[in-house]
Amino acid sequence: MKVQENPRSTLHKLQPLGCGAEVESLTSYFCRLAVSHSTSTTQLSRWICGHFELMLEEDFDWRTRHFSGLREAAQRWSAGLSALTSVDRLDRLTFMHWKPVIAQNGLGIHRAGQFCPMCLYEDREKGATPYLRLQWEPKIVSVCHKHRIPLQTHCHSCAKSNIRHASALVIPGWCTSCHEFLGQEILPQTLNDFAVWSAEQVAELIAQQQYSPLQLEPHLLQDAIQKVIDTMYGGSSSAFARGQGFPKTTVHSWMKCAGLPTLENSLRVAYKSGFSVVDLLSGRIDGWSHLAMNVQLPLLTEGEPARRRKPSRNIDWVQIEKELQRMLELAQPIPVLSVAEQIGLDVRQLYLRCNATTRRLAARWKAFVEERKQVNVDVAIAHLRDLEAALGEQGRSLTMREARAHIPVAILHKVDRCWDVIRSIRKTTELEADWGSANDARFRT
Repeated sequence: MKVQENPRSTLHKLQPLGCGAEVESLTSYFCRLAVSHSTSTTQLSRWICGHFELMLEEDFDWRTRHFSGLREAAQRWSAGLSALTSVDRLDRLTFMHWKPVIAQNGLGIHRAGQFCPMCLYEDREKGATPYLRLQWEPKIVSVCHKHRIPLQTHCHSCAKSNIRHASALVIPGWCTSCHEFLGQEILPQTLNDFAVWSAEQVAELIAQQQYSPLQLEPHLLQDAIQKVIDTMYGGSSSAFARGQGFPKTTVHSWMKCAGLPTLENSLRVAYKSGFSVVDLLSGRIDGWSHLAMNVQLPLLTEGEPARRRKPSRNIDWVQIEKELQRMLELAQPIPVLSVAEQIGLDVRQLYLRCNATTRRLAARWKAFVEERKQVNVDVAIAHLRDLEAALGEQGRSLTMREARAHIPVAILHKVDRCWDVIRSIRKTTELEADWGSANDARFRT
């Protein structure tokens, strides 16, 4: 039997988006793959597990598997998706390349899902497909170094959190709760220097593994840390531990090759030593030099500044009440959570001290959301009725499968319980048909 040189893939050969530091995460790729097959992420994940004959728990949830990290789940799913889609090197959509020099649990993935509204906004402005970047996945990254704004976890429209991919039906870039676009134009802000530097270093890690992967060995990382200890701390690992803020037992474990630093710890060492985290993890610091520190006073020269207690805030509730009244008159309703963030207070404080106005804001927002839902339902009904008429001419009936095949996903996703809407339309059509038949019979009589 002749073997095909290029056999067809089992799933769509969907190409990843972005390149370099802007590459797509495996989580985003998986969600887009589900959309391309007109199925849910839950159904696709269970089908893939069944295809590879994997045992599933009753409460299996793909979102807890950290597809884009560096654990075994990232390796298993990137390899499995590569096999099914015929797209090679999907492991580059994860942090698997750095597994030899980062502790197994040393790369925390943000569970709620972070995103940069400006990146998504620019995607759509350019006419490109919005997608989720790999650099947004780690917990240690809290800002977008490109646009100088904090990464978001809440929808600016419905103010809910955990809305990036926490749903069975996910379109990257759209809220899974209210289905509004998550991108928006935001001005640059003043950010913490270490937070920006950390985001830049993670971006450099991602770019490095895309273009020129390095040969990573734990002993090279150990040698690099030892050189930092010898150069900056006079060869004293205890002084190094104090200066960096690590437990001495942790440093001892690194130097005995009994453990690896977390990504956050490696970032701290690189930041205080004056080289990139890529050079540290790869052991490429041969040409590096640093002024020797006074071993007895490491914290005074290299330690972070002492934390100062914030002065108590004198809250002017009269002025806040006026600000709430002003927001109540805005043409566009605002959720109470966004109001609290703008004022700089907790939502509970607003309900306690400005209860009446806060409840009016909440009621106005709720009415706005309900009105928007009804508009979305009316738009969907118009499309569904047109589709039902076209299908009726062909002797076919309106079903959920037909709706998904002929009506844009963005319209259906904005309707809760879409099947109930379809069933209501079919019932109305049947009643109209019965009424018409009865009238015809009466006329003939």
